[in-house]
Amino acid sequence: MVQETAWKNDTGSFRDPAGQVVCYANRIRRVVYNRDDFDELMRSRLYTELTEKEMLVRHSEISPQLIEPEVVPFISYPYEWPFSHLKSAALVTLDTALVALECSMMLKDASAFNVQWHDGHWKIIDTLSFTKYKEGEPWPAYMQFLQQFLYPLLFRKYRVPFNRYDLEGILQQQATKVLPRWLALNLKLAPNIYAPMGDGKKRTVKMSKLRLKGFLTYLRSVVNGLHYKPQKGWATYDAMSYLGDDRSVKRSIVTGMLSGVTSTGVVDLGANTGEYTNIARSLHLDTIAIDNEHDCANSIEPLSLWTDICNPSPALGWAGRERISLLDRLGGQDRAVLALALMHHLCIGRNVPVGMVFDVFTRIGKSLIVEFVPPDDPMAKVIGQGRVFPRYDRYTFVSGLEKRYRITGSMPIGDSGRVIFHATRHG
Repeated sequence: MVQETAWKNDTGSFRDPAGQVVCYANRIRRVVYNRDDFDELMRSRLYTELTEKEMLVRHSEISPQLIEPEVVPFISYPYEWPFSHLKSAALVTLDTALVALECSMMLKDASAFNVQWHDGHWKIIDTLSFTKYKEGEPWPAYMQFLQQFLYPLLFRKYRVPFNRYDLEGILQQQATKVLPRWLALNLKLAPNIYAPMGDGKKRTVKMSKLRLKGFLTYLRSVVNGLHYKPQKGWATYDAMSYLGDDRSVKRSIVTGMLSGVTSTGVVDLGANTGEYTNIARSLHLDTIAIDNEHDCANSIEPLSLWTDICNPSPALGWAGRERISLLDRLGGQDRAVLALALMHHLCIGRNVPVGMVFDVFTRIGKSLIVEFVPPDDPMAKVIGQGRVFPRYDRYTFVSGLEKRYRITGSMPIGDSGRVIFHATRHG
């Protein structure tokens, strides 16, 4: 039974007319308002088929009006996903709609926020997104799918600047104005971009079940046919050779320090192409990679986030509480922070004081593996462009670190002047 003094409404689910998410500590429950649709989901083979195919989170039933779904340890948002992640989430949405149709049910929502990476798969997390199929009805989530999946995918693919933080996604009017005009000649894509659709609510088109299946299959082929070509940039940083033999020394040091991590997870800040993310994952550490370069984040298998730690995803939506800020989602967990070849980018390239960087690290995790890159390092000089940064040197770095952490180990990377520190947060 829900305890009113302990369980609280989730601030991101108030718009859902089918149910309400309530939270307490690390537990999640969902109040079911529309029992008819939920009963149909459980009576049909749909729930079993989707969970067996790892497309839907499992749940246990607490009471006729209350279910307890699996907890997704970390919630990411679509505006943080690079192209590859968003494409995978779009495909599982369409696949779920197709499976639902085979079971005479309809996936009525195509919100990208209803998909999460969990237990090695992209899964639908909204158990109440299904309703009974009605003969002749077209897919009610089509416009939402375009706004939250197809158009954002095209904007990423063609590198069109846009407001990633619009929770409704990209409107058709925006897409038609700024996407390459030659897409009007693409017979598969063009109808989804340029065909008049009105307000997306008036649906006079009748669509048989067979035709609806064909339409969903067509949409899947459209999404599956989209591919992203990376550009050169910091995604090539790992291939730079100036570190020479020190590169293998660094790998050995980091591997040894990660082997001693007792945290349940790791956040790799400035992950680049994921070399050290993959080391952490090979040690069975649940690792989230973060990079501000889209192509870097896009090159790392889930979960990697495309966001700038200097300007992380903010709190958004109603009252600023509907979508939680990235730092608040990362904080409060038993995590280790991995910050390799990052501090000089922040302190020299972005002119953020050392102490302020460490303050953010302490919000994210309890332990820290961090690399000091001296200001006379070749890459630090490139970033600094000849400027002098008196607030960034080894003394300032170590002093700021010791103020917030207990240093448990440090290892130089050959003769490069770089040093990797392992530290545990005070308190």
